[in-house]
Amino acid sequence: MIRLADVSDVSAMVEVYNQSIEDRVFANCDDLHGSSDAFTSLYFGNNNRYVVLVSESGINANVVGWAAIKRFSARSYDTSIAEVAVYIRRENRSAGTGIRLFRELIIQAEKCGFQSLVAIILGRNVQSLRGCKSCGFKEKVRMRAIANVYGEEEDIIWMQRMLT
Repeated sequence: MIRLADVSDVSAMVEVYNQSIEDRVFANCDDLHGSSDAFTSLYFGNNNRYVVLVSESGINANVVGWAAIKRFSARSYDTSIAEVAVYIRRENRSAGTGIRLFRELIIQAEKCGFQSLVAIILGRNVQSLRGCKSCGFKEKVRMRAIANVYGEEEDIIWMQRMLT
């Protein structure tokens, strides 16, 4: 089940995010663990336009993944563009959870009036690239060997989806 997240989900969100850092899935350029305070500030500020979703599974409704629509980091003043992020618990990766979250993010972004979504992905994160493409994102920019992650040069790819 996918639902809107709230502050009570922060600890589960941080856990899932930190797994991606520990597992070196190259979900982003970070190699530092996130904290509850930072997540609360970033994802649960005063603007309801920037939506956070969680995907739950099982009898206890455990958070198996989460996704966010957030300010586009390269043009934070442009309210027509949003950046998306999706993180999946390690034992639930490659099971379709990310695609379902991406699809719901698109629906939420259209409701919120965004014109364009951008996903910024490291080149070796083929699962995220494939998921974005399957949800209608197209590669727009590829910066070769621009990020240094775990001592290795990595491409950064900007994927975009225009909304109706």
